[in-house]
Amino acid sequence: MDFNGFQERPLRKDAFLKVTWNKNKGVTSYEEVQAKDIPTAAKEKLSKGTVDNG
Repeated sequence: MDFNGFQERPLRKDAFLKVTWNKNKGVTSYEEVQAKDIPTAAKEKLSKGTVDNG
């Protein structure tokens, strides 16, 4: 997935983002979330460094 942030909403280093993705349009929205709000399954994948491209 390619992702470019906009200047009016700069991305912070090491921030976690909740991304809404559409097959036809790509990323349609994003918001920063706290680490405590990341679902358990996603945290496990992050810790293992795995990505599901399915």
